[in-house]
Amino acid sequence: MWVLDAVHRDGISLWVKGKKKGAGVSCTNHPFIPSFSFTLPEDRESSNLIAGLEDHFSIEETKIKTINESFSGYRIEAPRQVADIIEKETNYQSKLYNVDIRGEQRFFAERNTVPCCSDINERFSVTTDFPLSVITLKIPQSFFDKKPINKLFFKQNETEAGDITGTEPEVLSSLFALIGELNPDVILMPSADLWLPEILNRAKRYDLEDSFSRNGKYRRIMGHSYWSYGKVEYRGAAYVPDGRIVIDTAQSFTYREGGLPGVLLCSRLAGLSPNYVSRFTPGTLISGYEVYEAVRRGLAIPYRKDEPEKERLYCDIRTSDRGGMMFKPVANIYENVYQIDFTSMYPSIIVNYNLSPETLTKPGIKGFLPQVLEPVLNLRKETKLRKKEDPSVSGIDSILKWLLVVCFGYTGFKNAKFGHIGVHEAITRHSRDILIHSKEIAEVEGFLIIHGIVDCLWVKGKPVSLLKKRIEEYAKIPTEIEEYNWIVFLPQKDGTGSYTRYFGRLTSSEIKKRGVLSRRNDTPDYVRNAQNDLFEAMRSAVSINELFYLSPVLREIYEKKREEVYSQSHENLLITRKVSTIKYRHRCAEASAIAKYNDHGIFIKPGMEIQYIVSDHKKWEVEIDIGEGEPDYEFYKKILDKAWEEIDFALRKAGLNENMGE
Repeated sequence: MWVLDAVHRDGISLWVKGKKKGAGVSCTNHPFIPSFSFTLPEDRESSNLIAGLEDHFSIEETKIKTINESFSGYRIEAPRQVADIIEKETNYQSKLYNVDIRGEQRFFAERNTVPCCSDINERFSVTTDFPLSVITLKIPQSFFDKKPINKLFFKQNETEAGDITGTEPEVLSSLFALIGELNPDVILMPSADLWLPEILNRAKRYDLEDSFSRNGKYRRIMGHSYWSYGKVEYRGAAYVPDGRIVIDTAQSFTYREGGLPGVLLCSRLAGLSPNYVSRFTPGTLISGYEVYEAVRRGLAIPYRKDEPEKERLYCDIRTSDRGGMMFKPVANIYENVYQIDFTSMYPSIIVNYNLSPETLTKPGIKGFLPQVLEPVLNLRKETKLRKKEDPSVSGIDSILKWLLVVCFGYTGFKNAKFGHIGVHEAITRHSRDILIHSKEIAEVEGFLIIHGIVDCLWVKGKPVSLLKKRIEEYAKIPTEIEEYNWIVFLPQKDGTGSYTRYFGRLTSSEIKKRGVLSRRNDTPDYVRNAQNDLFEAMRSAVSINELFYLSPVLREIYEKKREEVYSQSHENLLITRKVSTIKYRHRCAEASAIAKYNDHGIFIKPGMEIQYIVSDHKKWEVEIDIGEGEPDYEFYKKILDKAWEEIDFALRKAGLNENMGE
């Protein structure tokens, strides 16, 4: 059966889609009582607690098996609130397992099935074809305007398109009629998580019956701020309709990277509804995948992880926890350079070296993490090869890349269900050894090392095919080669080379760029487009000398863009920033923007994105209403100047190269 949505309330409700396109959707209900396991201290109070629980719930003695060990305990069919009571009654001396697993995920795992495919054997398949009807909706106004909805656009299955106009009641009534008539399985909509609750609230004013949900019910996802990789993020609140997939195409990382095929793949991997996986981070998804695999294998998952890192001497920490290896580049321009990338280095190390929490003390067994990551890693290798011939696979490859990237970070996250700092340190130790040894192999073969960072090397020399073979034989990890006609490593403020800011022309004629202004999320579209126009002009330069001779052309483009800033629309000058705090000690653009949002009744939380136009950079005055006020054009010129400085550095270095006659 092809399940497109699953809900755990009183039992499990599954919305099942027919295998053929155009087939209908039916809802089936299955009895399901959640259960969890626990151990208790050996004392009289524990016996009394068991007796009290037996009066209200089904409870039995059981064997609890974790990835590390097996021991005796109890299994009880009871809701999560009972677990909290057990903890409190035992003064938190009890240990609980499988408490916080989503009911529908556990339902799938215990029955060895998953949503979004007809057969469990299709779980790790690469497919972009699915039996779903899709419509796209767009409301062409800012959500924050709070104006009546007088127009919306719709598109069905990338073919038929149209619009609905009229008064707000007419537009909403026509929208619900359209959904009822087309009965789509998937609704794609920018800012859906903002608009859907608002649409439902406005519909109530006109006594309209909505059709987003197939049974009139919704699940509520609460918004919250959280830390991730040193940054504050925010996951917005959402209404999730029963029986239909609704994806916020503007906010969903999974959809932006993988498209609908990527969302459905993640649903199959984690055993969760597409509605959830489209709103989860890659870290939550890979953790969900590991949880599914543990439940499927009959392993108990701790409710509250109780493995704090032990105290260690500073010298021991410094020796073992040194992170990834990097070779600092000299800020300059280089010709005929090869970039050697290790494919999914960290997950490959986990699999190749059998790294898992339990193998640190029991090295002779096959570890849990290597077992569950290996099929995902193999799938990534397949998509990486297939996307070269089939671009439709690129989205799936991208989301797999992110899942495998974060699986390393989660091994060092103290609250991760299967994390352990020892595993984290072992991974980085092996990665350092691989990069250092690869550098040594390259030097023995006569190559010059330009730069190296964690899982890739930039080298100059030939033949690169032989170097690739030697490195792969040693590392047991596949690599990919990218060849640059020329590449520029930009300087840091102190003049030394930056590890992560560079751009260059590949032999395919593409300009590859990392860390430059046009790649930053907070760069105004006008500046981004201006720098990209400069990069586009640089594509014609196959050599450093040719790049230098382009200098007059590039400067002319830059100066023209500088004058054109006065004619730009406010939308092109919008600055989008993700705020890490809502309290600022000094006046700045973000503080002014947050105050303006508050004045409009929109209350910003840490991790949210805000948009504004700077109207006076000396006083840090901003506007958040499109069309209001006059932009501070001198401020935007300065941003454009910074974009030009990145280009001009390459031209100056190319000029030195020309004068030296190289």
